[in-house]
Amino acid sequence: MTETIETTAVEETVVDNSTSPETTAFTDGSGNFVPGWLDKLPEDIRGEKCLESVTGVEGLTKSYVHAQRMVGKAKMAIPGENTTEAEWGEIHDNLGRPSSGDEYGIEIPQEMSDYFPDARLQEARQVFYNAGFNQKQVETLIGFQQKMIAEDLAEVERTSTVAKQNAEETLRKKWGQAYDEKLHMANRMVADSADEAIKQPVIDAIGNNPVVLEFLANIAGKFMEHGVITDLTSTQQTPADTAAEINTLMQTDEYSNGLNPGHKAMVARVLKLHEKKAEAEGRTG
Repeated sequence: MTETIETTAVEETVVDNSTSPETTAFTDGSGNFVPGWLDKLPEDIRGEKCLESVTGVEGLTKSYVHAQRMVGKAKMAIPGENTTEAEWGEIHDNLGRPSSGDEYGIEIPQEMSDYFPDARLQEARQVFYNAGFNQKQVETLIGFQQKMIAEDLAEVERTSTVAKQNAEETLRKKWGQAYDEKLHMANRMVADSADEAIKQPVIDAIGNNPVVLEFLANIAGKFMEHGVITDLTSTQQTPADTAAEINTLMQTDEYSNGLNPGHKAMVARVLKLHEKKAEAEGRTG
């Protein structure tokens, strides 16, 4: 008996890729988009500007995640020239404006209270509300205004101090050793003439003005000469008084006549007055 072995031939099929469609891959091996990848997108989205900055899968994924996180959050239109008052109101409300101006919390330090009266603050609250301010903006604005006021007050104080120093320097030079007496005489005129309520403000005001102080001191001197003021005394000479005395003594025969028995003493007296005058004016020699 003869066995017949049948052999079945398996045909090998070879696929020819040379005729396959053009590749549609968007990325290279690193996940970066290949050049021209936008052209492979559907026509209705390939022109979107937001896609031009995306360079790969990672960037696209982050953009998608960010967009998903924004889903459900409050949306707010960007205002423009045609934005209505109602739309502006909605924008301000979304940015934190309270429901009314009365709800703004404004705290004013005690030392600033005179510059922020209640009536003015209430008016300001309505202005802030109409402008669309939120609480943080109001706090920033009020804080800045307080800072400006504080700086202005400090400058006023500095200017006043400098003016007082200049006035004192001027009068010390003019009055010399008589400065304290003359200043007391000027203040006495204010004390005797001004009402108690305005006495100190007047003294503070004239303290910066050497002309007014000298004027008041001269009036007090006249009153002392005529007996109107009897409880003040003037024992110190100003440089001007000393100069006048020197001039008077130099006109005498005792000074000008070398044969006069009192000549030597008079010359010594005049010399002493010159030294006194120079000392009062802050000079030596």
